[in-house]
Amino acid sequence: MAVTTARIAHNAVVAYSTDSAGAAPAYVNVGEVTALKLPDMELEMHEGQHLGSAFFSKEKVPGLRDLGEASFTVNYSPTDATHIALIGYNRDRTLVYWKITLPLATGAAGGQNERYGFFSAYVSKVSPGQMNDQGTLSMTFTLTYTPGVADYDVPPGVA
Repeated sequence: MAVTTARIAHNAVVAYSTDSAGAAPAYVNVGEVTALKLPDMELEMHEGQHLGSAFFSKEKVPGLRDLGEASFTVNYSPTDATHIALIGYNRDRTLVYWKITLPLATGAAGGQNERYGFFSAYVSKVSPGQMNDQGTLSMTFTLTYTPGVADYDVPPGVA
């Protein structure tokens, strides 16, 4: 039986910048991230059948890609500068450049221990959580992708 190559998400990092993504921006790590959900990317499909379509079958034609939404949850702190900034980016409708660092299995090809994802998105939703029985407050930030930076691309010079 083959040994699993599954990797836990411990040490994954969510970071952002408001600098132009093409100018090697300085990213700021978001504090106390407890969960991360990457987007469901979808390719729009349109019907393209015609009177001569083979086997009386529908034909499909690809349309636009919907880059979807990502979200992450934090242990919310009203004094955490990153949490305050993210709420402000939602309020001010600021386009933000994101960097997601995912851990890879030790000894991955090329000796890399991480995989980077870069994209641009708006903080489209801020969802305060309920207090749990230990009194901690969570907050979920939803990111809606917009074109500008290739989704999950590694820019030159980044290992």
